[in-house]
Parts: sequence; structure tokens; C-alpha cells
Amino acid sequence: MQLTFTEMHTPTVGLQIQVDRQLHTEKSDFQRIDVFECEEFGRFLTLDGYMMLTERDEFIYHEMMVHVPMAVLGEKIKKVLVIGGGDGGCVRELCRYKHIEHIDLVEIDERVVAVCKEYLPGVACSLDDPRVHILYQDGLKYIRRIEDEYDLIIIDSTDTFGPGEGLFTMEFYGNCYKALHEHGVLVNQHESLGQRDPLPPVPAPASPPGPGQSPPTGSGAGRKAFPHSPAPARCHGRACGHTSPWSI
Repeated sequence: MQLTFTEMHTPTVGLQIQVDRQLHTEKSDFQRIDVFECEEFGRFLTLDGYMMLTERDEFIYHEMMVHVPMAVLGEKIKKVLVIGGGDGGCVRELCRYKHIEHIDLVEIDERVVAVCKEYLPGVACSLDDPRVHILYQDGLKYIRRIEDEYDLIIIDSTDTFGPGEGLFTMEFYGNCYKALHEHGVLVNQHESLGQRDPLPPVPAPASPPGPGQSPPTGSGAGRKAFPHSPAPARCHGRACGHTSPWSI
């Protein structure tokens, strides 16, 4: 019997993979965890039936999430917080930098870490590095009590439902801002613009004032409209990788 993994992105578009074998399945206290193996992507991890990573292409986003902020701040980054990321991919890339002294990995589900260590050792290979401290906690609750502690925060969460739902709130990002040093950087792995509903239409620019009229005032006055390219949110002097739900 042929086993196929299917993940629908819209009612009419989805991803389908022919699976050679299922290596692991379990239901943890938080979610269903599965590991499959296929010819095209090697081993891949799914949580609650949604693709999290594959051996073949996980490097694409793990490297981008880590090496871009490292290129910006370099050796200023000494202490790092990773929220989510129990597969260990971001930690693996962080551990390439000898000047990083301390890495806190906050992962809500201990079983994700254990499963990845067993079935995805190429991704989880640095989780035993002495600089890495794994905290099995809810990232939303953990970050509330932290202030001015990290040079870099990486949010490597699941989708906007299930255990990671709280990581997509104003409260959470406000607390992340508070937890950063003044020069700190926040990087967030979140969804895809192409999977969202279309953006609302941009209002037409106001007509120039006529003779004797004053120019328009208000919050939108004088701003240029860039359809599908919203202005990034500023984080009061701190560099911030998260802009809006529409950012890429």
C-alpha cells in the first residue's frame, strides 16, 4: 500500500509527497509528532499534520534566520534566545560562532527535542553544546519576566494555532522588545505572504490643494502609498526583524 503525505494550503492547492516509510508517530501533551522518510526530501518532521522541516531544505530558513542578524551585529552578539526551534536547526547555526557565549532554547514540547535528536540528528546535532541551555517552558510566559538580557532573539515557532498561538500577539512582541539589549535584534519565522488573503486596496492619493486651500493633515498626510509593501514597524531604536503579518 502506498503512503502519501498531503498538506493543503488552500482548498484547491496543496503539497503531496510520496512517503517511503513512517519512522515515528506519537501524541505528546501538546501535539501529534510524526517523522516520515521520502526519496525527494529525505526525512521530514510534521506537527499536527503540518510540515515543519525536511532534511533536504531546512538549511534555507535556518541559515537565513541566524546568519543575517549575525552579519549585522557580529561579535556584539553574546547571548541569544531561541523560542521554539526544538528541532535544533537554529541552534546548530548559532553554535558555528565561537564568540556566542550563551544560548537559551525555550521549547514548550520536550518530545519534539527528543524525537529530533533520534530521527533528525543532522539538524539537532548541536543541542548538547555546553553553551546551549534548553528550557521546557511556554515561550509566552517565559519572556514576560525577562528584561534587557539578550543580544538576539529568534522566534522559530509553529503556525498561528496550537501550542504556538500565543507567539503571535502584541503582548508577546512587546515583551520581546523589553528583553532585548538596546542594540538587540529580533528575527521571526512566520508564514508566507502568498498564503494570506489579498491586501485591501490602497486609497487613491489626495488631489493637490487648490488656490487658497491648505494641504491635507492627519496621520496619512504626506506619506507615499506602496501597494503590498507596508512600512516596517520601528522598535524604538532597536533593530527588529518582525514588521507586520504581511512581511516576508
